[in-house]
Amino acid sequence: MIDFLLNSSNILTPILTCLIGMLSSFLLSSSLKKAKTKKIVCNVESNILISNQYNDFENLKIEFNGEIVKSLTSTTIRIKNVGNKVITSEDFSQSSPLMIKTTIKFLLNNITSYKVFKTNPLCNVLINKLDDCNLLINIDFLNPKDEISFTLLHIGEISFSGLLKDGIIKIIM
Repeated sequence: MIDFLLNSSNILTPILTCLIGMLSSFLLSSSLKKAKTKKIVCNVESNILISNQYNDFENLKIEFNGEIVKSLTSTTIRIKNVGNKVITSEDFSQSSPLMIKTTIKFLLNNITSYKVFKTNPLCNVLINKLDDCNLLINIDFLNPKDEISFTLLHIGEISFSGLLKDGIIKIIM
């Protein structure tokens, strides 16, 4: 039997090479699946509450802080950690933090009047109004699968900016 194996090494070499290759690719793919990743998905759902069409109605005026509102959009933002690694405030770039912008104006008297819903009650979220058009989002931490959500009223289009170090931010509008 041993003589057969030694003499038939030409047949076994390709078979062993193939088996070693399949085992190596399996081990490599399974280790890649277990790689730690940081990934945030931001789902954005906007609903137009007031459009310029209502201006056709005589004597109808809608105001906010004494200003007539001719258009208004309500946008709900859901931010979820879909990776498998905890994301902390230090994971966001200082030069490009997570921000929400509008082309015209956010209708905010006081940012603390907006309720932030969290799947993890220990996660602290601060929304800082930098000016009428820019909000800075500070997230203490997000465990994998943690999610936060809040709704903003604004005039104009909405957009996001920000950079997650060693990670990905995906915006779904």
